[in-house]
Amino acid sequence: MSRVHVVDPVNPQFDPEKINVWKFVADKNPKLLASMSSHNEQKSIKIPARKCSFQKIDRSVAKAFLTDNHLKGSVAHQHAFALLINGHVVAVMTFGRSRYNKNFKWEIIRYACLQGHTVVGGASKLLAGAIRELQSNSIFSYSENMIGHGNLYKQMGFTFLGDTGKGFFWFKNGEILNRETATKSRLMSIYPTEVEIIRDTSISKFMKSKGYTQVFDMGNKRWGMNPLDPEELEDEVSVKEGIFFVEIDGQICQVNEIDANRHQPINVRKIQCREMVKNGLVKMIPTSLTCEFLDEGWEFNTKVPGNSGMTKIRKGSEWKYIQGEQLEKYLLGGWKVSNRNKPEKKYQRAPATNGRIGVRKDGVKKLVSPEDAERMVREEGWELAAASCWRLASDAAKQLGKKLGYVVD
Repeated sequence: MSRVHVVDPVNPQFDPEKINVWKFVADKNPKLLASMSSHNEQKSIKIPARKCSFQKIDRSVAKAFLTDNHLKGSVAHQHAFALLINGHVVAVMTFGRSRYNKNFKWEIIRYACLQGHTVVGGASKLLAGAIRELQSNSIFSYSENMIGHGNLYKQMGFTFLGDTGKGFFWFKNGEILNRETATKSRLMSIYPTEVEIIRDTSISKFMKSKGYTQVFDMGNKRWGMNPLDPEELEDEVSVKEGIFFVEIDGQICQVNEIDANRHQPINVRKIQCREMVKNGLVKMIPTSLTCEFLDEGWEFNTKVPGNSGMTKIRKGSEWKYIQGEQLEKYLLGGWKVSNRNKPEKKYQRAPATNGRIGVRKDGVKKLVSPEDAERMVREEGWELAAASCWRLASDAAKQLGKKLGYVVD
């Protein structure tokens, strides 16, 4: 009996004792699926890891191998290691800096064996070699519940850290729309004639109105070994938890931990951001997402320490204010004093537009008089640019928006 269970997203039924693979994935990878089935039925060719040589390989070599031998293909990584026999690669493991759990230094991104083959003890040998090369044994990783119970990680000495919960995607007539794609901003670009409906409706309700079904997976498990000093990382972890940014089809999106694991994170220091704060936590937010964060209770950070005795510090893309007596502790944890001798930058509205109103259509933006703006919206299909974020709009734009029937927050 096959150990691979193909799951139809129209009526998903999972078998926790088998390898669960979505039908649309199985249809694209029939040979790889057959290889996975033979491995679990003890029919694959077995290669002892002791007969293999360990070697660091180029990322392009790892990418080609994973594209052919891993169900999800390759994904961005920093280091790749392989096991070779007679000069041929038979197993690959890739690593990157731990992206979402900062208690650990490195993360296993991908592991795969050559189709139709099983490298007995291969994962353990690759991990041991990687630890030597990376000069750190602080490792984190995920296992998919659809694929198994994470027994490989137990064998390698990892500790179970908990489940991430279920992820989901949207499905309609064979079309797959990931949850990170189905944000309000992206849906507005897909359905430009229904911007107001999308703005005033929940994503779930709108997607269902379009005939999509919300399909859940089985979630992931977190695994780790040898966490870093928790005292140094306690504050950094609390700030980063649950907020991840990735780039999908050229657009920046906020996603949760499950979906962030599928993409390379955005370096917020290389894009245009605004500093925002919520419950004392400070984070750099991409400007294209500030409206969504304002709706969730975040505020633009314009606080100045002044004479309060507080100091502004930073670590990577994170910022916070602390009392002076706490400074030494944070400096030991890798934080740095920021703008010690510079006045705090205050964010302000853009320069005055002399009473003109912004309108946009098909990617074109213009500044026109209020009268022209009203005419262009009513008669020529333009829309007010301020509609994307009324909180930052001028009073004149808000007044015109109400006159034109916009729901002005």
